[in-house]
Formats: sequence, C-alpha cells, structure tokens
Amino acid sequence: MLHRLYSYWKTYVRLLLIFGLASAEVCNQNSQHQCEEDGKCIPIMGRCNGTPDCKYGSDESFAECKAHLNDSVADMFYCASGILMIDEQLCNNVRDCPDGSDELPQLCEYEPFGLKFRDLNIQGKCRSSEIECLPGECVPENKKCDGRIDCSNGRDESLELCLDSCRDCFKCANGVAINSELVCDNKIDCLDGSDELRNVCQGNSDSWTETLPAICIEPPGGKHRFTDNTMFSLRKETRFVYPNQPAELQCQSSNQTAWNVCMKDGSWNRELPSCTTMPKYVNRNPDTNGTNGCQKSWYRKAFSYVLSFTPWSQENSSPRCTKLCRPEDLTKIASLIPTCYNGKDGSSFNCNDENSLIPDTSVKFRCTEGFMRLTDKEYYVTCNENGIWEGLQELSLKQDKLCTYQCIINHATSNSANGVSKNSHHASWVVCVVNFIALNIVLTAGQLI
Repeated sequence: MLHRLYSYWKTYVRLLLIFGLASAEVCNQNSQHQCEEDGKCIPIMGRCNGTPDCKYGSDESFAECKAHLNDSVADMFYCASGILMIDEQLCNNVRDCPDGSDELPQLCEYEPFGLKFRDLNIQGKCRSSEIECLPGECVPENKKCDGRIDCSNGRDESLELCLDSCRDCFKCANGVAINSELVCDNKIDCLDGSDELRNVCQGNSDSWTETLPAICIEPPGGKHRFTDNTMFSLRKETRFVYPNQPAELQCQSSNQTAWNVCMKDGSWNRELPSCTTMPKYVNRNPDTNGTNGCQKSWYRKAFSYVLSFTPWSQENSSPRCTKLCRPEDLTKIASLIPTCYNGKDGSSFNCNDENSLIPDTSVKFRCTEGFMRLTDKEYYVTCNENGIWEGLQELSLKQDKLCTYQCIINHATSNSANGVSKNSHHASWVVCVVNFIALNIVLTAGQLI
C-alpha cells in the first residue's frame, strides 16, 4: 500500500513539474536562475549566496547548492548546504549560513566575552546517556548519527548533532562525512541523498546516471496537513520536504499532530497519524440553539480541542465549531509585532485574546521597537479554517528584508544658558546593536559623538 502511494506521489509531482513550469517565465540560462516554487526568474548571482530570493528559499537549499569536493575553493568555507562563505564568516556569532552550520559547536568551541554561546543541550530532561528528541522522548546517545532515524523528529540524525569538523571531506547535508569514493557512485549513501545530486555529480563522474531526487509531499486528499512548525518547500502549489527533513503533520479532522521524517526513497519514516472524524455529540448547552452548535469552554474541557462558536448567518443557517489559531505562533518572529483584526468588520483587538482568533482573522505586522522598517509594503497573515496562519512561514523567511536593527541616538540635555554643555559627561552618544541574541539580550557597542 505504501509503495503504491509513493509511486502515485512521484508521478503526481513529475506531472506538476512538466505542466506547471511550462507556463512559468522563460529564464536566460546564462544570467538567470529559475525558482522551483513559481518559475520566477532571479539573477544567477542570487543563487546560493546565503540570502533567499525565491519565495520559499529554494535558491539556497542543499538540493540546489551542494557542491562536489572538486569544486572546493581554498580559504573559503562551505556551509553544510553547499553555500560558499569566506573564512571570516565562520564562528563570528552571526548565522551566515541559512542552515546555521557556520556557528555550530563542532566548529566553534570557544566562549567570546566570557559568555557561553556554544552550549548544545543534547540530554534535555533525559538521562546523561540519552538524547532528547522532543520533550519526554529519549533515545540512547549511541544512536546519534548512526545512519538510522530513531527520533520521531529525526534529531538524532540532524545537522545540529552530526556536523563533522573536517574541511577536506564530503559532508552530507546533515553534516555526516562520507568516503569520497562513495560520492556519485549511483548509490545513495547520505540520508538526505546529497551525494547523488546533479549539481554534485554532473561533470565529476563519467559513470554517474541522473535520477530525480526523492521528496515527501504533503499527503494528497486533504486528510493530513503540514503545520507551521514544518519548514517545507513549495513547487507549483505542492508542499514537500526533502529526505532527512522533519515534518509535523496535523489531522484535518482534529488537532492531533505527529512528527515524521522523509526517507531517502521518498517514503515516511513512520506511519502517518490515524485521523478520525470528530464524532457528533448532542449539544449540552441550550444557549447555542442547535444540536450542531458548541460552547467553547465545554468542548475544551471535554475533548481538548481548540474550537470556537460561530453565530448564525444568512449563508450558514446553523452554528458550527471551528478551530482557533494559536496566538503563540504570532510571537515567533522576534523583529515583528502583530496587530489582529476581525475578519468581518475590520476592528482591531488584542492578539493575546485566544478566544477571538477565529478563521478569517487577519494580522498586520510592524517592526519591533529597536528595529527600522525597510519597506513600505504591508504584510498580513490570515487564520484559515484549519486553525493555521496562512503566510506566516513565508513572512518569517522575509523578516530580514522588512526590518533591521536601528541605532539609538541620545542628545544630552544642556545645563547651560546658551545651550552649550558645561560637562563632558553630557555629550551626545550613540548605541548600535552589534549582535542580536533575543529581544531582551543584545551585544552592543557605545560611542560618544
């Protein structure tokens, strides 16, 4: 059954590529790169430069940027995804690689300013001989980076734990080093399949035969859906993840979620969550006027569902229960502050009021205090019928193009009659953010002006 489903997915995605990209822009192969999301053309220099230019960052993915050992450049550092960086960008307390591999503790074992930035919490609340996958999920530490996925979210085989510090070796996209003789031998040795990618092997092996890289698409049919915790890719409206990438799937009929990992053959590591349709219960609250209606407090207590009561309308002659969007998702983008608006009358309300975050709620973002706005374009996300913020992941990828750090300039108040300060301590000063760690933790440098 799983094999037939996998074959259907592969055929489905290939048809999308053939017929979908046929209507896209025609790019100049010598000077432009074509985004796989929508066929958009971007300058060729924008590909694999560390800054996403395509809608979902396909121009910076390991599937696009991974390089062969023969392509190495002296005095340059390669991210695990294959993006080229200068050595000065390595371990500089700034995440220059999109995958963060330039700042991982395997490469950066020192403590600048006496602050420990490289403390990687592996055990969490597990025993000292174990790895914590998710809170409460533990696996033996000896299973770390052994080529088998044991954690439900694949943390035991992730770049975070598996990056090898070697420079002159081929590293899979998850950081595991493999023998160079295994690269481009028509057999996938990396869990993510990066040792057999076209950009790695074309021109570097006479015997290599190209095959399309496997992917795991969001299951068709609408029964399961990726949550906003999944860093998925997009190809002509088809959402998917690459091998060895984790995905959190949610049942459309409930709020049940489960993590899974895409395998190198395009199958899922575990069975997808079994989704059952929410049973219809007789309404216990007569205030809702209908057996299909529901009261928020009763449903939360009885079923742990996050639901809301939608009043009658001319279009919908009976009450219905709908999922609420989560307010905590709106605060994950540190540089932006949300303002929530009612989808019917456009009135604003507090985004922390979780009972009001019903479908059609729209959210407008502005720069957080201490950040400067870079564009006049307004950005919104919307709560959909499944309790998911549509557009939030895309906004998260673009946040560095919307707001940037802002210098704080203070002009001291003069204590003299003619406005000239009599005390050198009253000189004007400027503070600029050097490195952003969290909203309440920054490294700064001050200067008198």
